[in-house]
Amino acid sequence: MHPNQATAVATGDIAPDFSLTNTDGELYSLPAGLARGPLVLVFYRGDW
Repeated sequence: MHPNQATAVATGDIAPDFSLTNTDGELYSLPAGLARGPLVLVFYRGDW
């Protein structure tokens, strides 16, 4: 599989570690978020 190819995550799957920038341009990572407690990931599909 190509490294940029998306893979589906099913309900109940453990989310893979990731890092991205937030709306303020600051780096955010899943492990850092989980260190603060439980969190919910929401994905919006669309063209903004």
